[in-house]
Amino acid sequence: MTILKQGDKGQMVTELQNLLYAAGQHVDRDGDFGKMTEQGVKNFQRQHGLMVDGVAGPQTMAALRSMSESGIVSDAGAQAMSGGVTAAQLRQIMPQAGANTDKFAGSLNAAMQKYQINTPARIAAFLAQIGHESGQLSRVVENLNYSAERLAAVWPNRYRSGGKPNALAMQIARNPQAIANHTYANRMGNGSVESGDGWKYRGRGLIQVTGRGNYATYSSSLNLPLIERPELLEQPEHAAMSAAAYWAKNSLNRLADAGDM
Repeated sequence: MTILKQGDKGQMVTELQNLLYAAGQHVDRDGDFGKMTEQGVKNFQRQHGLMVDGVAGPQTMAALRSMSESGIVSDAGAQAMSGGVTAAQLRQIMPQAGANTDKFAGSLNAAMQKYQINTPARIAAFLAQIGHESGQLSRVVENLNYSAERLAAVWPNRYRSGGKPNALAMQIARNPQAIANHTYANRMGNGSVESGDGWKYRGRGLIQVTGRGNYATYSSSLNLPLIERPELLEQPEHAAMSAAAYWAKNSLNRLADAGDM
């Protein structure tokens, strides 16, 4: 059983690098398993639900070879190097997304192109993040349908007293609008509970934009009337673009380039 790791050299490493390169990972193909190859292995493992350790063991090699034999890898590699993904590749990365991959592929590519999410490492990190935040493209609006017990666990300072849900948690449980208005009141640019801002500006998009202040920020950067029409962030093109804008605003390409995510 061959296991390849940083420091290894030779023909088997070259084979690994060729498979990684075809899968869209930017690695040298010199037969030397260095830091770049290790990062390529980690990116591939992260994309395909494998243990992320940077070591090319039997499972990682089997996944790479399987994709190569199916013809997926060469297509994915060409797309990733040009800064885009297809719906079929999104389904490989987010198997639970189903038909939503067709809905989001074009919007994601436009957003990644605009904000220079255009290398394999950047694309892999960005897609992993939005996949996590959106439940693999299944949610573009925050789910606030919490029980009293869950409210107490998530926001203990607001909704827990004496080790159990307090009276307010019991009162608003399973009422998403009331939960949003109480939880987000007087925060993130929102008004009071009575203003309704918490519900109006609840989390939306593939990376949840939350709060009137943040909606104002992205309204300006995306040139959209989000204060008046916050529901625009539920549309695929705006959900994707807001996620990429957040990515750029927080300099996450730099972290992806360094493999520090």
